[in-house]
Amino acid sequence: MAFIEREFFRSASGPSAADEDVWFLVYDQETRGLFVRHDWQVMGRNGAEAFDVDEFLQEPGTPQEALIDALFLLREDA
Repeated sequence: MAFIEREFFRSASGPSAADEDVWFLVYDQETRGLFVRHDWQVMGRNGAEAFDVDEFLQEPGTPQEALIDALFLLREDA
């Protein structure tokens, strides 16, 4: 399977500098589908979870706003 991914949000999530949440928009070239992947690490533990884009956007939050910004807003630095 071939995936194309783009990071759209990163934030600290714990006491260690290595503790963070990272969010990616992922395109699956085989199924021609989009999904959001959330990778996390907190206190030496890590994991990942995937969401359908519409499911992800149903929840309010900064990662959701960051995805909308990445897709639709023009920025001065872009």
